[in-house]
Amino acid sequence: FPNYVSAIPSRHAASLRAILAEPNAVYVPGHGPLARRADLERLLALLEGVEAKARAAIAGGEPLDDAANRYTLPADVEDWAMFSPSYFKAAFEAWAREIER
Repeated sequence: FPNYVSAIPSRHAASLRAILAEPNAVYVPGHGPLARRADLERLLALLEGVEAKARAAIAGGEPLDDAANRYTLPADVEDWAMFSPSYFKAAFEAWAREIER
């Protein structure tokens, strides 16, 4: 799960879309093994899902802590490493910062 602490989340998704648009692109992550196209597609789906949940919470006036506490990883990425239990909250807060700009 990405670290959103100082992120501009739309840039992360845009970067992944640009990589996926290149048929011969090779992605070498900073952590873990080389990523295949399917891995990047799963990551993009995760980012888009987090965005949708965060935007819905923000639009509905829901406290971000509550929304983040209810968020669960999609089944196809449940095995991905979580370096901090606060990452969901950081993700929702990053989207709130971006939307407020």
